[in-house]
Amino acid sequence: MAAQHVFTMYRLSKVHPPDKTVLDNLTLAFYPGAKIGVLGYNGAGKSTLLRIMAGQDEEYRGEAALAPGASVGMLAQEPRLDESKDVRGNVLEGVAETQAAGPVQRARGQLLRGDGRGVRGDPGAHRRGGRVEP
Repeated sequence: MAAQHVFTMYRLSKVHPPDKTVLDNLTLAFYPGAKIGVLGYNGAGKSTLLRIMAGQDEEYRGEAALAPGASVGMLAQEPRLDESKDVRGNVLEGVAETQAAGPVQRARGQLLRGDGRGVRGDPGAHRRGGRVEP
């Protein structure tokens, strides 16, 4: 039995007004766990493709479908930041919804503070893969 695709796109085309075609008759399918890369010149449609895959752009011809129960997350190329917060504050705000939904597997590395003191004021945390020791 063949594995089910987690995302499929069939004969998809996207035109930016008035007449700039960025995606033309594109067909793709990805298996669960697939690692993909999107390469192309400026204006080739890389970001448009990813916005369509994330469900953020629905104005196209053709079909794009995410498998039932699957989800897509996308970090905007130019996210809106709260200028009253520092980098850490903006990152924490950005992941708040994910953290509220349940346990999150922590990345091996941790953010360092702007003052270089590391996580929770521990200057050696970055040398221990982000682990904070008492």
